[in-house]
Amino acid sequence: MDPLHCSVVVCYQPAPTPYILDTIAPYEYNDQQPSYTPLLQSVFGKVFIHSNPTDALEQVKQHESPTILLLDLDATTIINDDNDDDTVYTPSCSSSCSTASSSSAAVNDTRIAWIRKSSRELDQHSIDVPIIACSTNDDTAFMLDCIHAGAVDYLLKPLHMDVIKTMFLKLHRSRHDSKMHQGTTTTAPAPPFLSNKTTTSPTTTTGCQDGNNDGTSTCLYPDNHPLDINDDGLQVRIKEIFNKDDRFTQSLMAIYANQRVPRTRHHRGLSSERASLLRHKVSSWDFNPFEFGRDDLIHCSYLIFEQVLVSPELPYSSITNDQLYDFIVDLSGAYHNGNPYHNFAHAVDVLQCVYYFLCSLGVVSFANSSHVNMMEQDPLLPSPQQRTRMQHLLQPKHVFALLTAALGHDAAHPGVNNVFLVNTSSPLALLFNDRSVLESFHSMALFQIMKKHGFDRLGDGPGSTDYQEFRKIVVSSILATDMSLHGDYVEKIKTQASRLANVNVHTMDPATLENERLLICSALIKCADISNVTRPFLRAVKWAELLVQECVQQGDLERAMGMPSVPMNDRDKVILEDSQIGFIKFVALELFDSVRQVMPEMSFTVEYIRENLKRWEHRKQCTAEEQQRQPPPTSTTTTTTSSMMTKTDHVMVGCKRRSSSLDYKAVEVLRKRLSLENGRHVDTVRRRGSAGSVTDRRFYKLQPAYARLDHEVTTPETAAAAASSPSSEWSHDDPVHCQCAIQ
Repeated sequence: MDPLHCSVVVCYQPAPTPYILDTIAPYEYNDQQPSYTPLLQSVFGKVFIHSNPTDALEQVKQHESPTILLLDLDATTIINDDNDDDTVYTPSCSSSCSTASSSSAAVNDTRIAWIRKSSRELDQHSIDVPIIACSTNDDTAFMLDCIHAGAVDYLLKPLHMDVIKTMFLKLHRSRHDSKMHQGTTTTAPAPPFLSNKTTTSPTTTTGCQDGNNDGTSTCLYPDNHPLDINDDGLQVRIKEIFNKDDRFTQSLMAIYANQRVPRTRHHRGLSSERASLLRHKVSSWDFNPFEFGRDDLIHCSYLIFEQVLVSPELPYSSITNDQLYDFIVDLSGAYHNGNPYHNFAHAVDVLQCVYYFLCSLGVVSFANSSHVNMMEQDPLLPSPQQRTRMQHLLQPKHVFALLTAALGHDAAHPGVNNVFLVNTSSPLALLFNDRSVLESFHSMALFQIMKKHGFDRLGDGPGSTDYQEFRKIVVSSILATDMSLHGDYVEKIKTQASRLANVNVHTMDPATLENERLLICSALIKCADISNVTRPFLRAVKWAELLVQECVQQGDLERAMGMPSVPMNDRDKVILEDSQIGFIKFVALELFDSVRQVMPEMSFTVEYIRENLKRWEHRKQCTAEEQQRQPPPTSTTTTTTSSMMTKTDHVMVGCKRRSSSLDYKAVEVLRKRLSLENGRHVDTVRRRGSAGSVTDRRFYKLQPAYARLDHEVTTPETAAAAASSPSSEWSHDDPVHCQCAIQ
């Protein structure tokens, strides 16, 4: 951190000009600057001098660069508000136990109250700005009182250059980066029993250090003091936790989340053509996030949430369009775009998948008003009367919670998995006790961003039934994405299928109904999280290649750190087709097959996954046959190959063999060419509903192999908008040649 990029706000109250009127504040008559101002200006980028404490605090709140608040205590007059509790200072136990303490004089010292009030003001607005006090007073007890009141340091005047040069080091605990996920709203209020009338110092401890206690100030809990649950000391201690809990989560966000968070901005409207295109895209099972840039992905997310917000049954009517849009923008910034797989494109893909599932279940309406849900017309699926079961389980407020969990389920993902974090004894692993480390962190990060945008006030706020229900769905859904618990969830879903087959959900008691709902939400988000294996094959291949790129990058990191690397992360051992075949057979297929027993409307995913399994097996067979036809390498070809490898991307180096995976753009061109050759089939598809309906899928299987790789439905109103679509920033054109087996 360069001090030239930092600022100092100095609150300096010089001696008033003689013979001024009593009715006018003395600091309005003197614009003198402290003698150390030139020294500060030579070290820091910006220096602001204020004689009014209120103006100084406002300057701190508005400034964006890392900032220090310097309070010059050598003022002859300080404005004191007799009605403000902060003007009364009670020394902490540590100072009262000091032999050098003279805190009795500090109880009514307005200088101490000034520090304490400034510290409280910054804490209430979640502003991490260190307060440094300076004075000519060299009394040890006074210095300690200043620290206990909230100052991080105390400097003796006159200030010298060598001292000023080190002041910026106090910013290391209050880096500006930690403010990226703070809100302008105040922190969550303390529980009702924590009143503001107490005057005990917030740094009061529950014990006393060895030392003199002369009666000038008493310890909070002397030996003969009976412990009482309603003791003021407990209230102060818990209140301190509530006032400062944001600092901990903000520090984690500053470390793990994307540092380049875009500024929030209010909702911007879309042209009717563009909005129509995006509504059509999010209503299709063939959703392709790589077609869009970040702004369009944000709008796609907004359009999905909008389908729930318009519901008159949603109790969260206070959520505004701007509030929702800014929340999505901020959440998108928490994702690292540098992650090949776990980025915002994946988050939106999972959100759209959950949304499509909910639409198929009849719980939510498709954003595309012209979309026809062919599943409703299939005689093999539940009747409308039977489908009311799911609508009773998943009401709009539950749907809103599930969609929120889907979009934030990987917030601030670092690009490595839980095993890596545990094996390296990372702070996150230690914090969450090696259990669902990333999932717990994602949930915490999501709620931190939600709090910034006022989503912690849903219903009647924390403590209310609506908010507790909302939070429970979000947290349990995100924790369900931990693949180490996959087998347990599959067994629970199987049991639920047999249980719900013989039970009327309308007669369930509230507790049982809630448990069934939580498991259904977990099942839906689990399916969405690994839905790439159920998407049309072209999409499935693209996601598989991106996932392996992230896996082998972790493997490279593990080797660089001298750690063992599992085969799925070893670019020398993993083969794309084998890993996908294994993952589908032993992990994904059982999950989707179990879920469709509970929700028959999701049977289409099993059809897709079986079709993709055949495609992967065919690719593996073709690759093996191609290798058998290859002549043994000669010395000439070996030399040529070696020279070529030095010029290719590092992903190629060390691979066991080159996979038969086609380049994404090459496959796209091939698909379009073959689609033209099979125009009759494509035209028929365009007359159908979006991909994913049962009738459509039956026809889908009749198409030639490459013609059905990627069949998108295009309408006249969306064609023009598609032509003006901006290039995507999510494309990964580098070839990837192996795939990990664990998602």
